[in-house]
Amino acid sequence: GSLAIVWVAAFNGFVVLLLLDMVLAILLDVYAEVKASAGKTPSLPTQAKEIVMESKAHTKRLQILARNSEDGGGGHEHQAAPPGNAETAISATELAEYQSVEGRSVEGRSVEGR
Repeated sequence: GSLAIVWVAAFNGFVVLLLLDMVLAILLDVYAEVKASAGKTPSLPTQAKEIVMESKAHTKRLQILARNSEDGGGGHEHQAAPPGNAETAISATELAEYQSVEGRSVEGRSVEGR
């Protein structure tokens, strides 16, 4: 009687551990394949840093364009507008500032071009 209960419980425990081991082996195999296929991709902190830098560059561009629209373009030499806003003309100084923001790269990759 009681020996059979112990044997069944031990057998069930062994089977559960064996199945968990199989699931773990499958997960680790898939993880290894995905990691190998990913190659040399940037880490999550690096991607977060790039997103923050792009956001700052975008904010800077918006501030430049807003400042220009508030000034009414007043009395400066006007250049072509930055890409994406053809109606707005900006001064040479603002264009240089815009281009310095646009040309900024994050870890060897340009902010715009990826």
